[in-house]
Amino acid sequence: MKNINTSLLYLIAGKFIQILLMLCSVRLLTTFLDEEQIGQNYLFVTLISLLNFICLGAINQFYTRNINAWNKKNFLHNALIFLAVYRFLAAIISVIIAIGIYVIFEYEEYLSVNAFIVLIFFSSLAVTTHFLLSSINILGDQVFFTKANVVSTALGLSFSVLFLIYLDNTSFYWLFGVVVSQLLFVYPLYRYLVGKQKVDLKLILAKLNYSNVKRFVVFGLPVTATLFLQWGQNSSYRLIVESKYSIEALGYMGVGYAVSFAVFSAVDNVACQFFNPQYYEKISATKSHEKEKRAVCWNNHARKLISVYVATLFFVVSLSPIMLKILVDVKFHDVYYFVMLGAGVEFMRVLTNLVYLVSQSELKTNTTVVPYIVGFSSMLFLMLLLDKTDSSMLIPVIQALSYIIIFLLLFNNMSKILSIKIDLFYISKVIIFSLPLLICLLIPSDAMFLIYFSSFCFAGLYYCGIVYLLVYKQYLREIK
Repeated sequence: MKNINTSLLYLIAGKFIQILLMLCSVRLLTTFLDEEQIGQNYLFVTLISLLNFICLGAINQFYTRNINAWNKKNFLHNALIFLAVYRFLAAIISVIIAIGIYVIFEYEEYLSVNAFIVLIFFSSLAVTTHFLLSSINILGDQVFFTKANVVSTALGLSFSVLFLIYLDNTSFYWLFGVVVSQLLFVYPLYRYLVGKQKVDLKLILAKLNYSNVKRFVVFGLPVTATLFLQWGQNSSYRLIVESKYSIEALGYMGVGYAVSFAVFSAVDNVACQFFNPQYYEKISATKSHEKEKRAVCWNNHARKLISVYVATLFFVVSLSPIMLKILVDVKFHDVYYFVMLGAGVEFMRVLTNLVYLVSQSELKTNTTVVPYIVGFSSMLFLMLLLDKTDSSMLIPVIQALSYIIIFLLLFNNMSKILSIKIDLFYISKVIIFSLPLLICLLIPSDAMFLIYFSSFCFAGLYYCGIVYLLVYKQYLREIK
């Protein structure tokens, strides 16, 4: 129990610092860059995430599913050597695809081709840091994971600001600062992860047989298709906004989304960092025919995470005008409605990702493709019907509706594989406790900064109280 409390303390403290750093990054981004450069930033991030999903998403999830077993068999170092070669080749392929996108969409007005290639290639290598950190967390070293995560985030923000000050105020240098900091962490994290495990090249080559390659392809192709559709669902709107409205409009929308994403992703990360290792460990310990045990694992896991997500949704919607007054430059104070709508999108995203976990535990990744095809197609069709005269607020509304479609279809498919269910009674209790947060919406827009800040702090403490009483205490009762 003492170790659990210590781990939780590190996670909360580390994530609190990381949230502050993420929110500081939004403030610095909106201060140093103008609307056009911010729009370019979100455009390049969209392309980088697309290439990572296509080239690296499947193998990342394959490793995540098997990493506990490989570590127990002392095969992890061998697996990471193979992954290093794969990721280098994937970076080259990413550059080739990116050049085609650069030419087709005429991005030379935003960035030179040489700078674009440098950004794509090194970004593809730098995301290895995220994978290594995730692997360390899954293997149970949450304290080191938290420390390394905070340091890497702080270093990335520092490099970005230094590049903007001493080189140029452009989106390229903002992103490249993050890339450089992540590259510096790759080798130390790799050495920490493998420990004293030895490399056996003969064993690596022996594992590259038809049976294992087929196993990966059967697992990986549906994953790649699903990840591409997830990218389309999460990020393709940026390409549409840039095309139908303007790069400046994308900047405004991106700032609103960034605030809701920063809070939701931070909360999701700390919840998953604490609960996911146990979830993966429990399902890895079950035999293939023990579906009922894995269903119970998911149901318990989902009750905790959904409770956190519901409370977070109320917090972000209620505090959105206040957060913008505190966190972004004055020129973006009026985009709070994008924060609210973005919170709805984020809520459905994390909820859908939670259901998606079932496909990984059961190695039935092919069951996820159709729901994402239907949802993404619906979203794309409705967004392409928009023109410049339509309100840009329809973009997040369409996104949220399409996510609801995906969630319902995906839940239906997953419930056929495992007897999963959502504890609606418990979730309704979380909703009732979260309702008082809405009082913050009554605070006048011309109130003093001290009132904004005090309201933010009190609401934050109340939110933490909800999570502690309804989630963490419930978790402690389960493990006794």
